[in-house]
Amino acid sequence: MGFPVNFSNRIYFIGIGGIGMSSLAFFLSERGFNVAGSDKNKSDITCKLEKSGIQVNYIHSEANLRLDDMIVYSSAIAEDNIEYSYAKQNHMALVSRARLLSLVSDCFSLSVGVSGTHGKTTVTALIAHILKAASYPFTAFIGGEDKTLGSYFSNGKTLFLAEVCEYKKNINYFTADIGLVLNVDNDHLDSYKNFSDIKSTFDAFLKRADKKIVYEDCGLAGITFGLKKTSDYRAEIISFKNGVTVFTVYEKKKKLARFSVKLSGGKNVLNALAAVAVARELNIDKNTIKRGLLEFEGVKRRNETIGKINGAPVIADYAHHPAQIAEQLDFQKKGLKGKLFVVFQPHTYSRTKNLFNQFVAALVCEDNLFVFKTYAARENFLSEGSSLRLCKALPKSIYYDDENKLFSRLKTSVEATDKVLILGAGDIYDKFKKLLNDFS
Repeated sequence: MGFPVNFSNRIYFIGIGGIGMSSLAFFLSERGFNVAGSDKNKSDITCKLEKSGIQVNYIHSEANLRLDDMIVYSSAIAEDNIEYSYAKQNHMALVSRARLLSLVSDCFSLSVGVSGTHGKTTVTALIAHILKAASYPFTAFIGGEDKTLGSYFSNGKTLFLAEVCEYKKNINYFTADIGLVLNVDNDHLDSYKNFSDIKSTFDAFLKRADKKIVYEDCGLAGITFGLKKTSDYRAEIISFKNGVTVFTVYEKKKKLARFSVKLSGGKNVLNALAAVAVARELNIDKNTIKRGLLEFEGVKRRNETIGKINGAPVIADYAHHPAQIAEQLDFQKKGLKGKLFVVFQPHTYSRTKNLFNQFVAALVCEDNLFVFKTYAARENFLSEGSSLRLCKALPKSIYYDDENKLFSRLKTSVEATDKVLILGAGDIYDKFKKLLNDFS
């Protein structure tokens, strides 16, 4: 496989329950490697891993490691993690998840890397469905859970498909045959100097690719997709009805076909169009693309209805950046007869601090806003980026650090004509799913 180090046959994942880590664990286990790992929480993913024969330890301990292991860690693992520290002190073979993903891609003759600040998971899943419809031999590493394909799907060994994360400049590890950039926005400013640094990183990713596909407004060179007449792939005559988007695609100024996808909202027109562009550059015919798009049922945590409160739908979305939040709020209000109750859980203190004014601008007009305690992820407490500080800057918002009390408040406030929107990339999704399950 081209690993740059010597190790036994066991690959140990610190934080194996993560979407990206578990996908790599499944892939390597299927190919005969002895795979094990640790995670502090038991979850559906860790149960699937154990069911497939992969050992999962729920307590991080030096005793879990063997000196001839290769240790895989993600950006979410802190350097003071007991297993990571032990591996480093003993000069064990340490490989980052991003580096391992790149090494895995070398096993395939063709690779597609999906990058951008927003939308990577949805677009990766859409491309996977098109490839599956085309009976294309591929393996997909999806950064979320597609409702039918899951987060990891293998249908052959020719094409490697994965979303490529820009956090901590992990994208620099990856070189794709087809590189896709969906958008470029201010984010992960704890890893980048400024917006120019972010843009140049995506630009470098495209320059390494043999074929470059980019959203028209990114200001980067490549095959373009978008809504303008000048785009190589453009969408026109767009309609939305009953959760389905229909649009016509023009390929290099010639009408290609009319496509339908079970997604709503303007940003998802661009997501679907990006998937069409990749498929066409892979020479997949339009009828197969149509079939693949129609087979897509969605990705969990992306505009997903997870239950009801007093007859009102509860919708969860992964939006955790001000631009995504503003789009979601605008979309969810369209056609709404009652009130929109918004629950937002900030993801990391650094993002909240660095984009504080943008978060305030996106949320300040909400009349029924509840700000939940920050999902810290890999970070230590930072008062300048706390949920409580954000809440104080939003006069009409209410702060909660207890999901049970928040849920009780919603039960006494929400009516059948209303809608509840859960926003964030943290654990608020799992907390509310459990509460809704108990409530029903």
